[in-house]
Amino acid sequence: MSLNNILKTIESESEKEAEEIINNGEKEALKIETLVEEESKKEQKKILAQFKVEMEKRVKQIKFQKESAKKTALLKKKRKILDNIYEQVVELVIGDNELYGQAIKKIIAGLPQTEDSEITLADNNPERTKTALGAAQLKYKISDKNIGSKGGFILKSKILEIDNTIETLILQTRAETEVEASEILFNE
Repeated sequence: MSLNNILKTIESESEKEAEEIINNGEKEALKIETLVEEESKKEQKKILAQFKVEMEKRVKQIKFQKESAKKTALLKKKRKILDNIYEQVVELVIGDNELYGQAIKKIIAGLPQTEDSEITLADNNPERTKTALGAAQLKYKISDKNIGSKGGFILKSKILEIDNTIETLILQTRAETEVEASEILFNE
């Protein structure tokens, strides 16, 4: 074989080998490209699934917040209605001389007999309270000062102080009756 033939054979084999390397490289690049594309699609699906879960959580949170806000507003309205009702009870007791007198007599019946006690009357019409107290023939000193209340009085001695104002008594009654009143008013 001549040198020329040898060179042609080497060149021919080199070209085949180069072509084979290029073909193998292209096939490998195509495989890699396919794998990358598949992985990318998997990652996109994963991200979309996570996003969907997060959005569903957020929607639930927003719904919960709205429901809570509605319930809070409803409770505030109910509380205001109850406040008005108990305020009307105070006004009813204060405004009705007979009912007020009965309330004062009932309060007086439960008073302890303590020495050196003093009664401080409410600002609102203290004479009615004095009359009811006088009818009970109690031996308490009546203070020259009055308290800022709509009715009733405060009994003070060296060892105790009892708030017998109509507002406080209605407030105590409210604590005992509010649940039942709510059930009746709001069908709960």
